[in-house]
Amino acid sequence: MERLTVVTIAKALSITPRAVHLRSNNEAWPYTETSVKGGRQRVYDPADLPAKVQDALRDHMLRTGSPSAETRPQLRGETAEATTDLAIAAGNVDAGDLKGWQREIMLARLALLREAERIAAAGGLFNAFTTLSRAASDGTLPPALMRAASAANAKKGEGRTLSVTSLRRWHAAFEAAGRKPLALAPDRSPAEKTLPPAWLPDFLEFYALPTKPTVAGAYQEALDKRPGLALPPLRTVQHHIKKLPALARNRGRMGPRALRQMKAFVRRDVSELWPTAVYVTDGHTHHAAVAHPLTGKPFRPEITATIDVVTRRITGWSVALSEATWGTIDALRHAFTTCGVPDIWYVDRGKGFNNDVIDDTLTGLLARFGVTKERSLPYRSQARGVIERFHRTWIEASRFSPTYQGWDMDPEARKRVDDQIKLEIAESGRSDILQGWDDFIVWCGEQVAKYNDRPHAALPKIVDAATGRRRHMSPDEVWRQWEAKGWSADREDGDDIELMFRPQERRKVNRCEIQLFTNRYFADCLEDFHELEVLVSYDIHDASKVWVFAPDGQFITEATYFGNSVSFFPVSKVEQDHERRVNERAKRVGKRMAAVEEERQKPVLEIVARRETPIVIEPESSRPTATLEVVASPNEPPVTAAKSADDRPERFKSDFEMAAWLWHHRDRMTAHDAGWLVDRLTDSPAFTIRLSMEGIDAAALKGAAKAFIAKQEVKNS
Repeated sequence: MERLTVVTIAKALSITPRAVHLRSNNEAWPYTETSVKGGRQRVYDPADLPAKVQDALRDHMLRTGSPSAETRPQLRGETAEATTDLAIAAGNVDAGDLKGWQREIMLARLALLREAERIAAAGGLFNAFTTLSRAASDGTLPPALMRAASAANAKKGEGRTLSVTSLRRWHAAFEAAGRKPLALAPDRSPAEKTLPPAWLPDFLEFYALPTKPTVAGAYQEALDKRPGLALPPLRTVQHHIKKLPALARNRGRMGPRALRQMKAFVRRDVSELWPTAVYVTDGHTHHAAVAHPLTGKPFRPEITATIDVVTRRITGWSVALSEATWGTIDALRHAFTTCGVPDIWYVDRGKGFNNDVIDDTLTGLLARFGVTKERSLPYRSQARGVIERFHRTWIEASRFSPTYQGWDMDPEARKRVDDQIKLEIAESGRSDILQGWDDFIVWCGEQVAKYNDRPHAALPKIVDAATGRRRHMSPDEVWRQWEAKGWSADREDGDDIELMFRPQERRKVNRCEIQLFTNRYFADCLEDFHELEVLVSYDIHDASKVWVFAPDGQFITEATYFGNSVSFFPVSKVEQDHERRVNERAKRVGKRMAAVEEERQKPVLEIVARRETPIVIEPESSRPTATLEVVASPNEPPVTAAKSADDRPERFKSDFEMAAWLWHHRDRMTAHDAGWLVDRLTDSPAFTIRLSMEGIDAAALKGAAKAFIAKQEVKNS
């Protein structure tokens, strides 16, 4: 501290400078003289002044206020980093481990020590601590230091104040750590030091399960399975589990994909992209039932939409009866022709987006337009959040449909609507509650138009001309803004656009014929391409003709339907897919019907007579058999109620029993049996599946019946 003048001492003692001169002379204060303008003046070293004067000086320094942390001069030996950077480690304290209450106490203690060192020049550091402690007890500290003195105590309680012992202890720790501020941070409480407790890993073996048991349930299970396990009271366990971080608390109870929703993620920046740079396509199963265009029954169609990631605009959409490649192709056709061809097409790894129709380097759709396809990682729907969030538009709009079938739909109301639809369809073949297919398509177009015209939270803000308020731009507005800057979309148009979107297959020409699926097509000009491979483009809705191209893409000719060995009339690809899907559904229904038929069979009651030893009769089929034993007297003859297994029963109890008997006795088949077998095995897939499940070759049995009928026809002729 600089030496003090008579004027400075006079202000601290609240006396005149002349009084300071007189007192200095009377008490013989040591001083020196310095030259100043107009003469010489006395200056005093604070350490040479009497104790009472030093106390008065320190009190004066406190009353005049302590400089703030921003304006306080740097302390002796203290670096700039030490005064400002609280991330410097001190001892075993890590800045990352500091909590809010620790940081607050550390800063309060640092402020008090800085103030003590500032006033220590007037009598030493110990006297400075004494002055601070006394002023804190009297309540005469400046407001900022008073708050610091209250916050500096790690242990709260009434009557606690600032003590000289505490100040000396903090200062010693501060100096021992190289004057690093983090040395002043209090240690954590004992309760925090013991986390995680020793019993926690053992308890998590019963709690961290995908079945998600409650804490109380896991607690009881742990005690039952491990009687010697030392667990604290249930309330203590519940408290510790609640304090665990979300990831640690749910690890094991949730899979990696679910836990990913709690982890950090990366936001993708599109500021350097342009419209049509990246399209994202995804399918969505409608959350409400509509009328099937073929049957009129309720079903949930598949909606496929394509969105531009820069403008968030829906560029193309399509609807289909089920998830299929054709819905994706139609959505891309709509996008390419109305909004433009993208540079990158970003999709998931579903079969609807990854197949030869789209990906083949020669015949694929993307190869024709030069579009690059990128696929997201498995189970990473967050990477396609742009289109995933758009699905909410369909869901929220479908809530106003009476046939809404979301998970949060009231089950009672849903059942009431379903029953009403079934009743109306049973009576008239249609239901007024169901939205018609044509109306549904119009509804989808309206929802897309509303979405594109609605402000989007991911887009920039503008001042609305109508309201004068700031709001986000809509996808249509961003799209028009880019067009106003001179950007234009690469749209596909022309007479051949439909041909470009038709799927293609590689086929070999054989004597001017091309076989595609189950149909054959013919063209005279294909003679020169005999045994050569060509590209065949077809319309999924029209099987009357195909378009033939050379491997280099040059158009050759149109080939018309000529004939095939399967269908008398040409069958389109859509019809074939529909037939295949119906057949698969029939198989699934047949398996369920077979299970129902098994449940329908009742146990057969066999009556067995015995004298001393029971006679067990094995049942002919696998149907359950209940045996009733009739005990006769020793002198009575045995009573037998069952005939020989080779004898034909007078009456079969079921069609299955009759078919099983004929399978084992094909040589005893009659004309009636043969005709019945052919009809039964032809009309009922469920009956055929049931026979196969019991080890009976239904095809061989049907063949034997047909052979018997043919033999009878030859004999009769």
